[in-house]
Amino acid sequence: MAELPFYQEYPPFPANLWSIDTPKNLRYPKPDHPKLEPALKSFFDNIKKAFRLYVELISFYDENSDFYFPQETFTQKDWREVFNSDYIKYSIFTWLDTFKVNLHDWLIKFEARFGLTLNEKQKEEILSLIPFKCLKEKNGKNGIRTFNNDFICLATRSFLLSKNKQYTKLHLETITTKLISVSHLTNTLENSNFSDQTNNIIFDELLKTTSESLREQQRFFIKFQHIVTRNDLDKIEDIVYQLRKVWSQEDIPLISIKYASSSQQETVDLIIFPICLFYNQRGIYLTGYGSKPSNLSYLGYYNYRLDHFLELDKNKYIFSQEWDEDNPDIHLKLLKKKEELQELNSADIYDKLQEGLGVDLDRELKTMLLRFPQDFHKYYIKNTKRHDTFKQLNINNLQEFWQKLNQSLEKTQTKLTENDKQLISKVIENNPDDAYYIMNYRHGKEGGYNVEADVIMRLRSWGHNVEILCPHDLRQRMRADSQKAWEIYK
Repeated sequence: MAELPFYQEYPPFPANLWSIDTPKNLRYPKPDHPKLEPALKSFFDNIKKAFRLYVELISFYDENSDFYFPQETFTQKDWREVFNSDYIKYSIFTWLDTFKVNLHDWLIKFEARFGLTLNEKQKEEILSLIPFKCLKEKNGKNGIRTFNNDFICLATRSFLLSKNKQYTKLHLETITTKLISVSHLTNTLENSNFSDQTNNIIFDELLKTTSESLREQQRFFIKFQHIVTRNDLDKIEDIVYQLRKVWSQEDIPLISIKYASSSQQETVDLIIFPICLFYNQRGIYLTGYGSKPSNLSYLGYYNYRLDHFLELDKNKYIFSQEWDEDNPDIHLKLLKKKEELQELNSADIYDKLQEGLGVDLDRELKTMLLRFPQDFHKYYIKNTKRHDTFKQLNINNLQEFWQKLNQSLEKTQTKLTENDKQLISKVIENNPDDAYYIMNYRHGKEGGYNVEADVIMRLRSWGHNVEILCPHDLRQRMRADSQKAWEIYK
């Protein structure tokens, strides 16, 4: 058995509590919530359940605890009858004290875990909750049903073996490994706010569920595509480490880098403000604010591919630069934006990316209108999320269709000529059963032939199953690309 009490190796901080069983939502309801009382009850029930499951685990596997339950195989009733009646009265405040957890630390981690800001009254309400109140006699069958659900939950999450309403403990080492690995994953995701910045899925819940092995077999993996070599991956790891040191400073400095530009086919020296890292299209990028390789006098957002960083010194890819007005290499406009830049983080960049398809944040936003054939839409497009701005328009009511289309085009200042309008009307008339979607995208200032690569790759992937109806220059770009492909394969 463990030398330290199990609860000291695996303390009941929120990341550990909710790694055992994660609620789909844990938000303190606002006073104007339409169903305030049921919402509060659900919120409190989730907290009480987390503590019950934790205490039950401790009772199974921690011989050093005062409420250790020694039987290897048992029923839920066996455990319930042995559990000391004094513990039934314990509040969360008392349980935290029992496990020697600092209340202030716990509350801070709890607020951070679920994005809450609690007032003193709300904190008192949470700390006064009694997780095992359902065991009191007056609760009768309700209490029994609650514990049936608890034990079923623990068995489902592979903390117990279940057969014929009996439960059997696992080896302590198996449980410890499982808890530490899941807890570490939860902590990593919490600290990075990763789940808030991941499209379509609640990423941390998915990973915690799928990462659990079943009968000692792993049934899930994530395949990331990379176009970088093993040597470059080692370099990227060095760069990330150096960036973390930069971001750990209270006053984040500028950084100087030597960058190999693919578009310019030359090496440039840049001074930029680093904001965040993100993975896109088989590579890891640093989003920064500074000069572009193609225009050193221009300042704006740019995504710098980490494998394009060159050494400044042995295994050194980044040099910190102080915000020095006397440094002639630092753009004066960059110095003027210091306070604004210091406040930027990955959430701000993520929000900007949601404004339109593409990752080059300095490009203009435009709106495209797309047509998908009926069958392709039914099986491959309908009920999928391609982007936050990817929305279907209803052509059964043409007046409403044109109103919503024009509103979207006006927001991004996308021009629609009379020829465009005639084309759209004709296509709808000839294809009334097809699906029509709008989507914002990053448009090149020089027109359709300067559209960002991410946008073109997305459209090309749909091939002949999509028609771009507007803007005209984007339609012409895709038409020209198709003709070039035809010349190759004809």
